[in-house]
Amino acid sequence: MTRSEAIAIITGKLEAADDATLEAVASRMAGADHPPTTGDILDALPTAGILPRALTARELALVEQSKEDFRLGRTSTPEQSRAWVDAELERRRRQRSTV
Repeated sequence: MTRSEAIAIITGKLEAADDATLEAVASRMAGADHPPTTGDILDALPTAGILPRALTARELALVEQSKEDFRLGRTSTPEQSRAWVDAELERRRRQRSTV
């Protein structure tokens, strides 16, 4: 994504945002002594960090596992991720066709 594309997306989202969201983001950014990061903007949103439901114990464990994997450098390239997803989809198709 280019800088221009990113700015266009952000501008489009801001144009659609309600007044409370715009005010929260503007207030947060006004006091910043650095260019805003994604985290800065997300933290300023009124609903930041609010999930539509509580995570299950399994989901929480997966989040922690993902954090640990990332910390240890166990990550996948986009190509590896696509290959894994493709293989899983194919496995599920085969599984469904035999049932």
